[in-house]
Amino acid sequence: HRGIGDRLGEANALMALGDAATMQDRYDDAIGLYGEALPIHRGIGDRLGEANALKALGDAARMQDRYDDAIALYGEALPIHREIGDRRGEAIALLGYGRALIGSGKVEAARSVLQDAAARFRVIGLEGAATHAEELLAKLEVASGE
Repeated sequence: HRGIGDRLGEANALMALGDAATMQDRYDDAIGLYGEALPIHRGIGDRLGEANALKALGDAARMQDRYDDAIALYGEALPIHREIGDRRGEAIALLGYGRALIGSGKVEAARSVLQDAAARFRVIGLEGAATHAEELLAKLEVASGE
C-alpha cells in the first residue's frame, strides 16, 4: 500500500526522468514518463503536478512538431494553472502555447497569446522571460511582413 507521499515522490521522479529525457532530445521517452506521472498526480489530487505534466507533454509534442497535440495539452494545463493561482506556470504554459500556435500557422492567435505571456511574465518580475516572449512576437511580426 502506497501513501500519498510515496505516490507524489514517484510522480516527481517520473517528471525528473522525463525532463532528463527531454534535455537529451528523447521525446518519446519523455512522453512516456510524463504520461506515467500524469495519472498519479491526478489520483492524489496534485493539481500543480497535473498542470506541470500536461505542460511538459505539450512541450514534448511541440518539439516533435505535433502542434495540434501541443495546443490541446497546453489548453488543458492553462486553466489548472489559473485555478490554483500559479501565475509563473500559467505564463510559461502561455509561452509554449504561443510557440505551438506559431508552428501550426495560427499567427493571429499566437500574437495574442505571446502578448499575454509577456505581460504576465512582466507582472511577476520575470523580465528575461518577458523579453523572450516579446522577441518571439517581433520575429512573428517580421515574418508576416508587418
